[in-house]
Amino acid sequence: MTNPNWPELKGEGHFDLIHARLIFLAAKTDVWPAVVKGVYNRLKPGGWFESQELLFPIQLYKSTVVESKPEREEEEDVSDDPSSKNYSPVHHWSSMLVAATSKRGVDVSSPARFPTMLSETGFTDVHEERLRWPLGPWSSHLPGSEDARREKEIGRLARENFLDGLGMFVEAFGGKALGWTEKAKEDLVMAVNEELGKVGIDEGARKWLMDVRVVWGRKPV
Repeated sequence: MTNPNWPELKGEGHFDLIHARLIFLAAKTDVWPAVVKGVYNRLKPGGWFESQELLFPIQLYKSTVVESKPEREEEEDVSDDPSSKNYSPVHHWSSMLVAATSKRGVDVSSPARFPTMLSETGFTDVHEERLRWPLGPWSSHLPGSEDARREKEIGRLARENFLDGLGMFVEAFGGKALGWTEKAKEDLVMAVNEELGKVGIDEGARKWLMDVRVVWGRKPV
C-alpha cells in the first residue's frame, strides 16, 4: 500500500472498479496523493473508485432523543490519566492511536481530505457520505422506532468488531510504537472492554461515535 507504483498489477486502464476499505493506516501522509493517482491510472475510462474509511479521534457524544440523526452536545472533559476522575479508557486508546501513528508519519485524519484529493487527481462525480456509527448498542433515535433498532444493531456490530481488534491495535501502536509495558497494554485492553461493556446497560455510561467517511468518484470517459 505504501508503494504507489503497484508493480504487481496488470498495467494501466485495467479495472472497472477499485474499492478500498480501512486502509487509512497503511500509507504515510505524503504518499496518499500518489496512491490516489495510482488508482486513477489503473481504472478504465468511466471506472469508479470507492473508499470507506474511519476518521479519528473517536468522538464523544451524549444520547439525545431526536427525530433523525444524533445531535452533538457539549463534550464533557475526558482524560488519558488513569488517576483522573474523568479518565476514559476509550479516549486513552484513541489518543494513543493518534500519537503512535503520528510518530510513523501517518495522519489518521487523512480520509477527511479524500474528496479533495480525488478531485485534484482528475476524478469527476466525486461524492462523500458521512456516517456516524455508535460504538455499542445505543441510539439517539426515538425509542422503539425502526431507526433506533437499526442504529443499535450497527452499534452492537461496531463494538464487537472494535473489541476483536483491540489487542492487536494496542500491541502495534502502544507496544511497538510507544514502548508501553506489557502491564500497561493489558490494563488498557481490560479497561476499554469494561467501559464499552457498560454501553446499553448503564444509562450513565459514556457514548462514543465513530466517524465513517465513504468517498467515491469516476474517471472521465
